[in-house]
Amino acid sequence: MATSSNRTYRDAVTQDPVQERQRAHAVAAKVEVELQDNLSLVPMDSILDRLYHIHPDVIDRIAKRQDVVASLDKIPLPAKEGEELFYPTFVQLANVINKHYSEDLEVVYNAAKARMTKNEAANIPNNPRDGEAGVEYEKLKQRSQEGLAAMRWVSKANTTPKASDKTASGIKLDVVCTLLPGKPDENKKVPDDTYWVHITTPVEIKPNHDNVEERQKASKQLAEYMRMCLKDQLDRCFIFGLVLCGHKLRVMRCDRSGMEASNWIDIKQDFHIFIRIILGLSILDRTTLGYDNTKKMVLPGSSLPVYSTSMSAVTYMQTHLPSMYDVKWFIFVPSPNGPPGDGTWYLTTKAISLIRSEMMTGRATLAWRVLESKDGTRAEAKDDARPLVLKDAWTPDGELSEAELDPRNDGKEVVNVARVMLSVPVVDIAAPAFPAYSTKVFRPHPPESKLSGVEHVWHDGIMEYYDQVPGAYKKHTNEDEGEQSQRSKTMPGRPKGPDQKTATHHRTLTRTLVEVYGWPLKDFLDLIELVVVIRGAVQGHQSLHFAGVLHRDISSGNLIIYPTANADYEILGYVIDLDHAQKANGWTSCAPDVDDEDVNDPAVYQTMVLSMNREVPRYLRSKQNKRHMANDFLALNEPRNLAVKDQTVLVTPELVKELIEIWKVIKDEHPDVLKKILLRFQNSPLHAASFVGELLAMYGSQSIDKVLAEVNYLLQYPEKELYDKWSREPQGDHVPSWAITNPRDQNGAQITGTFAYMSYEVYHQKSYRSVFTFPTSDSDARKVHSAVHDIESFFWVLLRECLIRDGPGSTHRRLDLRLPFDEDTENALGVAGKKDSGDGDQAGKDGAKKTRKEAVRPVGLQDAAGKYVLSKKDRTKFKNHVYKLFENDNLYEMFETKKLMFTNPEVLDEVVSLIHPYFERLRPLLTDMWRIIRRAHLMSDPLTEACIHEQMLQLFDDHLKELQSGKKTPIEQERDAFIRDSLLDKRRKDLAAGNPPPPP
Repeated sequence: MATSSNRTYRDAVTQDPVQERQRAHAVAAKVEVELQDNLSLVPMDSILDRLYHIHPDVIDRIAKRQDVVASLDKIPLPAKEGEELFYPTFVQLANVINKHYSEDLEVVYNAAKARMTKNEAANIPNNPRDGEAGVEYEKLKQRSQEGLAAMRWVSKANTTPKASDKTASGIKLDVVCTLLPGKPDENKKVPDDTYWVHITTPVEIKPNHDNVEERQKASKQLAEYMRMCLKDQLDRCFIFGLVLCGHKLRVMRCDRSGMEASNWIDIKQDFHIFIRIILGLSILDRTTLGYDNTKKMVLPGSSLPVYSTSMSAVTYMQTHLPSMYDVKWFIFVPSPNGPPGDGTWYLTTKAISLIRSEMMTGRATLAWRVLESKDGTRAEAKDDARPLVLKDAWTPDGELSEAELDPRNDGKEVVNVARVMLSVPVVDIAAPAFPAYSTKVFRPHPPESKLSGVEHVWHDGIMEYYDQVPGAYKKHTNEDEGEQSQRSKTMPGRPKGPDQKTATHHRTLTRTLVEVYGWPLKDFLDLIELVVVIRGAVQGHQSLHFAGVLHRDISSGNLIIYPTANADYEILGYVIDLDHAQKANGWTSCAPDVDDEDVNDPAVYQTMVLSMNREVPRYLRSKQNKRHMANDFLALNEPRNLAVKDQTVLVTPELVKELIEIWKVIKDEHPDVLKKILLRFQNSPLHAASFVGELLAMYGSQSIDKVLAEVNYLLQYPEKELYDKWSREPQGDHVPSWAITNPRDQNGAQITGTFAYMSYEVYHQKSYRSVFTFPTSDSDARKVHSAVHDIESFFWVLLRECLIRDGPGSTHRRLDLRLPFDEDTENALGVAGKKDSGDGDQAGKDGAKKTRKEAVRPVGLQDAAGKYVLSKKDRTKFKNHVYKLFENDNLYEMFETKKLMFTNPEVLDEVVSLIHPYFERLRPLLTDMWRIIRRAHLMSDPLTEACIHEQMLQLFDDHLKELQSGKKTPIEQERDAFIRDSLLDKRRKDLAAGNPPPPP
């Protein structure tokens, strides 16, 4: 890249090979995460059963044709190199097989028809195969009249298929079967381009089958191609792919329950099977190729919806290649109570979220804004149609639908939560008997635990595990899997992780209609609106929680800016998407075992103290000769006291005696403290003694005052009014119980939520705290997903927005995340030759160093548009924090980083200091949120869960008052003024386009 002193900011952020490698790496990482425990092995017969049915006589005729045999002979012999030699020969063989299909089917049909006529005349029963030929021939004639696009096998090995998303990975593939915008001709020129949206079957080729690592690599690459196809094909339920290694062929098929892989066949020895596979993948039958027949495209200038595989749709897409967000769809929603095939068609007016279309395992949720159609045949909305949100999601079988989870459908009232009208499974309206779009239907046969005696797992591709000693030369011969006799071809052992599953967790395509429509959180108007929206969403979560439903997937995409229908369109924050929600399986009480009037009774109080007097010394003696880290608790009260970071206390017998004396002082001289502790722990002397004993072990060696200070700090919440609200109620249903939501159950259910916003405790199923472990509820011991974890997710949402955004209404990431680290960029930003202080500080005119807080926009660190950027060193720290907390492919590292923020407040301080200066006034809010969340985790029990929402709402109210009465910073004022008019105009146009909110 040439150096230029006048290089512009736009040049500085131009995409480069490094970004391309990052995009390719991101695709590979997602494939690995989604398929790691979701590989199923199936025999080839199971795959053949699900392909388009081909009459055996047609296959026999094609196999004997001279040009087909000649094309087969041109397939090169397996070799260590020369992969590219296989591309044109494979394509030629596949196309010549496909070319003869219709002709040979007609011959077979005519022969069958003649036999059937003869049999009927002689009153002889017909052969069922003759009847099958007639059915297949009628389907061929029907397809020729439907205006479907042509299909052709092509090789464009040195080019990247064109994608609707201009930032898609530039992955190059070997061979594909693709749709073409016209009837194919044998001599027709190979198309100049291929398109991910029209690839029906990708193929990965390697020159030989002997090398295990090459076979593994081939399956990995094929999975990446399949993922890219799903990304652009929004009406695809599943996709097939082929791996050819030398003369050995494997079929793979991906749906939202993971990947299926067949055993290997030899294309020469099993030529009839190979022809069956090629024909089954070359005939445009939407059902067998995995297309959704309840979804049609609406082309510009036309009101007649067409399938995406039609000639007109293929021609339009390859001519214009619009973004999938600009493509309009006509979508069928089945009636929840009507007969099969009965339902309503909806016209999409705006795509809301399509980012999950590429998911290979999971819900792959898509969302559009829609209007009900007039008659179900034309893409015209009803005159009185109100805007709704339509969602497609592959819901795990056995889980409640969103409609079943919405408390309002059970007669309960909730606020600030999107109302779910209905959720229904989708059926194939073009197939007989209307089968459901379900992976259980797609996979009628159970998977195998092994294929040909060889176990397989997904680990950077399909890894074949042989029962051999690592490094040994033991020879393993298998006709299907090849010969393994070299050390380099021997798998060193089973990779770490769960054993290969033999069961599949099935999913069904579910279509949901939701009433509320709003704008994404990132389109906030100013800081006050951002806080108002998140506060409203917390209130919605509270309402949902106490109606017996836990959301379990709080993320930036599930919080919306909702305009109410008053004159000024007042903004509220709403929670949407109950995909991962869970109904409570019971309720627990916050009421103490003994009420506080009894505690104040001298006799009752003395009985409890006597019990504690036995338990506290016993607890302390159990800690003898053990070291205790003091950092966790001191960090709560003294977050900047670095001296205590590595301090430990050795609990010796001598120290135990001293601590028992301190306990006696507390017991005799501070009854008010003991009563407070007993009340907080529901008047349980055992739990209260554990709490006191732990604090004595950690801080008693410092002073009694330190112990008392820690007690007061940790018991600061709930405040008296909240405590009275819950603890003075009689025993009853106070707080929902979520014990059933343990994601690591024996049925293999998945952890729910979005990783970037998920709590460490949810992912690891263990506590943040490493020191303080006083007994609490059973559910806490198992670390079941609770309301506290969802509240923590709200914190991660706000922190991420403050880190990656550079102001309101932003649809782009902050400039600091997009700038490459090179000299040209620094020159373009005007920082060349300036000294980097190491923390982003710059010298002022008087030569004095400014702090980061003062230097909101450091001299020289801004582009032509006046955009703030960090210094190079701070940018490195900033990117590192954003990556590790929110974008890390290594999930273990991601959640260990979150735990580090919990145990080391220094990390929180540094992260918060690096938020964009626009969000300067939200730093105290972020810090206070985290302190409440940390305390809630340390004091985890039903009372904490009962009060966590009210604590957070009060915090938001306090900070909103400060924001409303305070003065905006210069950069905040500038950016609000810059975006406000355009953002308000955008909202007005959106509301005027037939999308007014419903009346309050």
